[in-house]
Amino acid sequence: MAPSRLLLASILLPALFLLSNAAAQSDTTVTGSPISAPSPHTGDILSVALTQDGQTIVSGSKDHTVKLWRLSDGANLRTLIGHTSSVTCVAVTPDGQMIVSGSGDGTVKVWRTSDGQLLRSFVPSGQAGPGGGTATVTSVAVSPDGQTLISGGADNTVRMWKLADNELLWTSRHVDAVSAVAITPDGQTVVSGSWDRTVRVWRASDGQLLRMLSGHRGMVRSVAVTLDGQTIVSGSDDNTVRVWSLPTGDLLRTLPAHTYVVQAVAVTPDGQTVVSAGRGGTGGTIEVWSLATGELVRTLTGHTALVNCLAATPDGKNIVSCSDDLTIRVWRLSSGEIIPLFKGHTGIVRSVAITPDGQTVVSGGDTTIKLWRYSDGRLLRTLTGATRVVTSVAITPDGETIVSGSGLSECTIKIWRLATGELLRTLPVPGSGDAGHTGQVWTVAITPDGQTIVSSGGTNDRTVKVWRLSDGKLLRTLTGHTSRVTCAAVTGDGQTIVSSSYDNTIKVWRLADGELLRTLPLPGSSDAGHLGGIYTVAIAPDGQTIYSGGYDGTIKVWRLATGEFVRSLQGHTACVTTIAHTPDGRSVVSGSEDGTIRVWEMVQGTLMQTLLCHSAGVMSLAVAPDGRNVISGGADAGVSSGTVQAALWRWAIAPPLGVDPSAGDNNPRQFTLSQNAPNPFNPSTTLRFGLPEAGHVTLAVYDVRGALVCTLVDQTLVSGVHAVQWDGYDAMGREVASGVYLARLTAPQGVVTRRMVLLR
Repeated sequence: MAPSRLLLASILLPALFLLSNAAAQSDTTVTGSPISAPSPHTGDILSVALTQDGQTIVSGSKDHTVKLWRLSDGANLRTLIGHTSSVTCVAVTPDGQMIVSGSGDGTVKVWRTSDGQLLRSFVPSGQAGPGGGTATVTSVAVSPDGQTLISGGADNTVRMWKLADNELLWTSRHVDAVSAVAITPDGQTVVSGSWDRTVRVWRASDGQLLRMLSGHRGMVRSVAVTLDGQTIVSGSDDNTVRVWSLPTGDLLRTLPAHTYVVQAVAVTPDGQTVVSAGRGGTGGTIEVWSLATGELVRTLTGHTALVNCLAATPDGKNIVSCSDDLTIRVWRLSSGEIIPLFKGHTGIVRSVAITPDGQTVVSGGDTTIKLWRYSDGRLLRTLTGATRVVTSVAITPDGETIVSGSGLSECTIKIWRLATGELLRTLPVPGSGDAGHTGQVWTVAITPDGQTIVSSGGTNDRTVKVWRLSDGKLLRTLTGHTSRVTCAAVTGDGQTIVSSSYDNTIKVWRLADGELLRTLPLPGSSDAGHLGGIYTVAIAPDGQTIYSGGYDGTIKVWRLATGEFVRSLQGHTACVTTIAHTPDGRSVVSGSEDGTIRVWEMVQGTLMQTLLCHSAGVMSLAVAPDGRNVISGGADAGVSSGTVQAALWRWAIAPPLGVDPSAGDNNPRQFTLSQNAPNPFNPSTTLRFGLPEAGHVTLAVYDVRGALVCTLVDQTLVSGVHAVQWDGYDAMGREVASGVYLARLTAPQGVVTRRMVLLR
């Protein structure tokens, strides 16, 4: 890695601990369902801890809050507000009655778990930290008897306190910032890791240094102690995990854990397994090791930003991780699979929908339809009555009725009352003489007025059918496709049907009379269409654009009125199975058999975000009415939730830059980010900003897709004019390519951005 090239002109840029600042808004890849989806953190999640009973997760974030989550279903139980800067560390007392948090604001706070009440707050550092003010509290640990607290800080200290009254018992020192602390299970020994590249062992009774463990070639970011108190595990910037004998200080083995920084380590209660986390490849990785042999058991991938903290459940079966990608994940240690948020289906979840009020999720899979409470994933009801696989579900605009389609030999459409789960009708109605689909019902859709059902048939059927919902009467059958009709959608005005097929065509029909208006791709089109068949189709909220997803892994964009091909969106590596839109019409969301969900900006088709919410293919998805969350169903039998982040591309549209502070004005009256100079630049540029008041500042660089390149400043600064240099290297020390970049300055006064041009 190239050495740091960052220069702060007015104040020395401090290292602010443990925190690589991958932006939540970046092109984010997430494996599994973020348990925080209903009420997420709005900043990087820096720390997690578990209560002794394993029922509750506690998380701390850059958004200055501590949150409590129920592990079983991911429900957000409580948010603790009081810190004025990033919450860098959290711990729970053994009895589960109190939560302890440390922060960049220099304080340790003690909270009552039951109601979130702040019991006390104190400043453990007696000296000023970098940039003025008190030093960041980087780590906390509570003794096994719950009587004492260990804190580590940016002021190079390890301190022990009485938890009851904050009385300082002793202070010991490293020669650089302390990044991690731990206490042995017998409460007799304290272990700390530091930026000075050492692990130190202290006597708990008086803080006497017992031994110093040297060998890491980079700063030590994390430490853990086995339950028998015999072994220390440490993770470092030298990309290794080291295992030490606590009684002797001998190095037992070195694990070449990660491509980059090892940010966190944890040991299972049985002492058999070490789990390490950090950054690897393009995102965050979690490695699982045998402690006895040093063998790598498995790698858990999916986090796309640095994994900051790990915790093992008391039963040793699960691992909880948190990351700069704003997610908390729960992993099954035995297999490495994600534990889904919504649990209950036994087969592929082929379709999901959300009620218009955003309160209920409906999923279809195996032979059941399940209703879930959106806020916490609780299963409300299971609808049984289908004898074959439920292939599709839709909800009427009034939120009162569910329509489902079934496959294989049943080939029916069923109508259910959502409130009670009562089966109201099966289509075709017996004795009506209406001919139903002769192959499985692939999809169902409902017109905006709630009066009409549109269904598509697969395999040997090849038709689109239009039904009256009130009595189930078949109104018309649309023929013309020469293979399975994979999807049918209705425009927002209810006038037009769009269908897709394995025959590699899209057909546009007038709903009123079933007339075929056009077939895409048009003869002589600039695009030949999909290769290998079309699996899904969707219509933009404004009714002007068609999106189709195919087996070739592409999404193609067409003008509905003319059939003209607009563009192709590329990124998926397997069949695109499902497409939806955010309610504001600004973003397209797609799911694929490659296991990813991708979020695209509609105007230019720019990929903004990637979510990995399933361990197998994504078969269906729906966007919540608030436009913030995506509910998806997968081939892994799971229903998951992922958060759609704000699009950074919008920053480029007339950002409020404020007034450029003059070089000589050290007391700016406005919060500003100046034009960088020179611009364009090669290889370096200087960014100047003015702070009318002191506060915590983050200055980061993003590419035009919204992906984080590097973080230049993340600290509390005094008021005045500051200058920071960026030399065109990313967070990994790699030279970035020529192009347009965005500098984003975040402070208590607001957020401003500046576009920059790098020319190599």
